[in-house]
Amino acid sequence: MLGRSILGNYTEGTNREWLLSNGLGSFCSGSINGNLARSYHGMFIKSFMPPLDRMMTFHKIEESLNETDLFTYKTIDANKEYIHKGFENIESFEVNPFPKWVFSVNGTLLEKEIFMPFEKEMVVTRYRILASAKEINKLETNLFFDYRDYHEILNERKFNFEIKENKVSFSDKSMYIYTNGKLDEIPFTEEGKDFYGNKIQGSIRKNIAYDIELGERGRNDLASSCKLLKTSIELKKREDFYLIASFDKLDNIDIDLLYKNEIERINKLKDMTSKEDKILRDLGVACDDFITYRKGTDGKTILAGYPWFGDWGRDTMIALPGLTLSTGRFEDAKSILKTFAKYCSNGMLPNVFPAFEGEKLQYNTIDAAPWYFFAVLKYLEYTDDYNFIEKEIYPTLKKIVEHHIQGTCYNIHIDNKGFLNGGDKNTQLTWMDVKYKGWAVTPRYGKPVEIQALWYNGMKLMQKLSEKFGENDSLYSNLADKLKENFEKTFWNEKDSCLYDYIAEEKNADIRPNQIFVVSLPYSLLTEEKEKLIVDNVFKNLYTSHGLKSLDKSNPHYKGIYFGNLYDRDSCYHQGTVWAWPIGHFIGAYNKVYKDKSANRTLLNGLIHHFYDEGCINSISEIFDGDKPFKARGCFAQAWSVSELLRALKEYC
Repeated sequence: MLGRSILGNYTEGTNREWLLSNGLGSFCSGSINGNLARSYHGMFIKSFMPPLDRMMTFHKIEESLNETDLFTYKTIDANKEYIHKGFENIESFEVNPFPKWVFSVNGTLLEKEIFMPFEKEMVVTRYRILASAKEINKLETNLFFDYRDYHEILNERKFNFEIKENKVSFSDKSMYIYTNGKLDEIPFTEEGKDFYGNKIQGSIRKNIAYDIELGERGRNDLASSCKLLKTSIELKKREDFYLIASFDKLDNIDIDLLYKNEIERINKLKDMTSKEDKILRDLGVACDDFITYRKGTDGKTILAGYPWFGDWGRDTMIALPGLTLSTGRFEDAKSILKTFAKYCSNGMLPNVFPAFEGEKLQYNTIDAAPWYFFAVLKYLEYTDDYNFIEKEIYPTLKKIVEHHIQGTCYNIHIDNKGFLNGGDKNTQLTWMDVKYKGWAVTPRYGKPVEIQALWYNGMKLMQKLSEKFGENDSLYSNLADKLKENFEKTFWNEKDSCLYDYIAEEKNADIRPNQIFVVSLPYSLLTEEKEKLIVDNVFKNLYTSHGLKSLDKSNPHYKGIYFGNLYDRDSCYHQGTVWAWPIGHFIGAYNKVYKDKSANRTLLNGLIHHFYDEGCINSISEIFDGDKPFKARGCFAQAWSVSELLRALKEYC
C-alpha cells in the first residue's frame, strides 16, 4: 500500500501507474494520483478486433465529495502550467487485486475501486463511504469521453458524440452508462473561460498535458477531452455508489456478483501459481493482463506490453513459459502454441500479427521459430504431454527445420558448418531490432550467438521427439552435432573470456547479454569452465538490480539514459538500456555454474521492489536506464519482464 509520502507528491504519484485488462485486448489505466499522464491513459480503451484495433472511448471520471474536488489534472496554456490538486485528498492507494483509493475529506473516508470483469466489455467503478462524521455525504462525478485511435493525441472527430438517455454513441459504436445515482447529460456549451480568463468551449477540457510523454518521450502535443455526463448521489456510511461503462446492453446488474466472480477467478490464478509465496501469487495475477483472446485465430495469444504493443511471435514464445507454465495455465499454453503453428509460413513464425483487418502478417524475424522450440521444450518439461505435441505441434516443428535447411525468407538458412545464418546489414531480425529511417542501430546479422544456442537446443529437442515418436531420424542429431563441433572454435573470444555477439564479415566483440543464453538453455555447447567465464563476464559488465544492460559501459557506443524524441530513444534502445527479461536466463545460468540458490532471490530484489512500488504497480516495466538509479522506461507493463521474473523465482529460488 502506498501512502501520502508518495501520493501527496505530484511527480511521484504521476510517475506510478495502474493497469486493468479484460482478456479481450481492452484495458484501462492511469496514474495513481488520478492524473492522465499518457495519451494511453483512460477509463476504457476498447479493442474492436481483439486484441487490437483499440480506441479511446471513456476517458476519465472526475469526482467531488461534499464539494471538495478529488480529481487531478495538468494543463498548459500560453506556456503557463496549472495543476488541479485533488491528489492532496488521497490517503492511500493499493492494488489488492484491483486499483483501490481511499480519500480523506473533512472527516469522511471514501473508498474507490475499479475492476474489469473477465471477457466482458465493461469497466466498473465502485465508491463506498467507509467512515464519516456526517450523516449524509454528497458524491458528484463528471464523465469525460474522447473517441480516437489510442495512438493518437488529439480527437480528429471533434467530439461528434450522440447521447440518448444512458447511451453514448461514437460514430457507429455505442457505450452504455449504468449507475445507481442520478445520471444527467451536460449541455454542450460553446463558450466558457479557463483559469486565465481565455474563452474556451465549456464542455471541453483543453490543453491537457500528458506529463510522462512530455517528459521522457519528447512529445509536446496537448490534448482535449469532452465532458458529457454527470452523476450525483447522497450516501450514508457504508453505502455504495457505482458507475458501469459497458459496450453490451445490460438488463440485470448485480455488482456484488460481478465482483465476487472476479475475486474468485483472481484467487484461483494465485493458487495455481503458488499456495504460499506472496510475490509468486501476485505475479501470477500480473500475468493475466497479457494472456488474451485473438478473434482472428479463435485462440489465445500474448500481448507483448502495455500500453502500445500487440502480440508478437518472438515475445510470445519468450514469455509463454513464465506466463502460462509457471502459473499452471497449461490449456492457455496449448492454445497459444496452436495459434502460432497455424500461421507458420515457410518455416517462420509471424513476428507481428496485423492490428487491423486486411493487413498482412509480418515474418521479419530469425528467432521467433527457434524460441518456439524452447517454448515446446518447456511445455514438455512442465506437462510431459507428448500426445499433444505429437498431434498438434510436431508437424510444424518438422516444417520449420525443413525450410531452414532449404533456406527461407531474409536469407535465413543453415550453412555447411551447422550455423543458422540470416539477414544483412540492413535487416533487423533478432530481438535487438531497432531501425530508424533505414538505419539499423544494432546490425546483428549473419550468425548471432543466441540464435545458435536456440537452434542447437531445438535440434536436440527434435532428436528426442523423433526417437519418442518412433521416427529415429538422424537428421536432427547430425544438425546438432555439426553445430556443436564448430561452435566453440568459431565463437570463443579468448581476449575477453566470453563469446562474440555475432559473426558476419567480421567477429563482433561487443559485450552483450545474448551470450548468456548459451549457458542458460538446457543443452550446452561449451565446457563448464567456459560457461562460468561467460556468467562472470556478464555479471561483472551487464548485471544490474533491474535486469541486464544491453551493452557494457566501456563500449564507446554505450548510452545510459533512454530519453527524448524517437531518434534519441531508438539510438539507445539496445545500446546500454537495461532489459528486465534476460534476468531469468541470467539467474538460470548463474545457478547452473555455481550450483547455489542462496543468492538468487537477492539478485532479483530490485525487480521485486519495482513490482510493488515503482512504475506500474504490480507489474514490471519493459526497460530501465543503464545508468543508476535505473529509472523505469518504455512500456509500463511488459509480458516477458513479468514472465521471466516469475519463472526465475519459481524455478531457481
